[in-house]
Amino acid sequence: MEQLYMLEKSLNNFCERLEGSTPFKTLLEGQADSDLYIRFLIQTYHYVRFTPISLRVAANSLEGHFDPVYETVRERFKEHELEEQGHDEWVLNDLRNLGEDPNIVQRISPCDEIDAYNAYSKFVVKSSNAVALLGQAFMLEGISQRYGTPMARNLSERSEIPNARNAVTFLAGHGDADQEHMAELRHVITLITDEGDLDAVVLCAQVVSQLYSSMIEGLAA
Repeated sequence: MEQLYMLEKSLNNFCERLEGSTPFKTLLEGQADSDLYIRFLIQTYHYVRFTPISLRVAANSLEGHFDPVYETVRERFKEHELEEQGHDEWVLNDLRNLGEDPNIVQRISPCDEIDAYNAYSKFVVKSSNAVALLGQAFMLEGISQRYGTPMARNLSERSEIPNARNAVTFLAGHGDADQEHMAELRHVITLITDEGDLDAVVLCAQVVSQLYSSMIEGLAA
């Protein structure tokens, strides 16, 4: 399938861009200080808290679709919604264990890139191509699978961040869970035959990777 190949290529390009970004490389290698890690967690919170809602709306948008394959996609969205519940609390707990007041997420607004990310997600799930949300999942779960566990381990073992070992719940949790999720995503995507929907999945993946990469690069500011 051409689109699945394009998704894999986009994911690899996404990873290359992240690895070339100083803030991401610093986090991945466990060399980040508290300030950088806290900024990362705050921006993470600002999109993670909306993920279950996006998945619920996307599932509702696919209800009654004439193609039975989309019932499989809808069920995957519903399952994923349940899996993502409470992950914003993981972030708040990590902030708390860093000695930071979790209410800091109310005082510091999302950056422009995360505002755009959330607005784009809202558009996608209410569109006629709500299935495109699979592209978002493919990118973010792809990087979680690849980087979540080593980033959590390196921040715990190498950084000088106080209590870092108890402040990597979000990273460690996604690194473990998203191994299986990626296999499920690839399977679901191969079931889709509508070229317009597949193109929408690829476009969503590319937009999300661009916005997320820009957010990470902005952490250096």
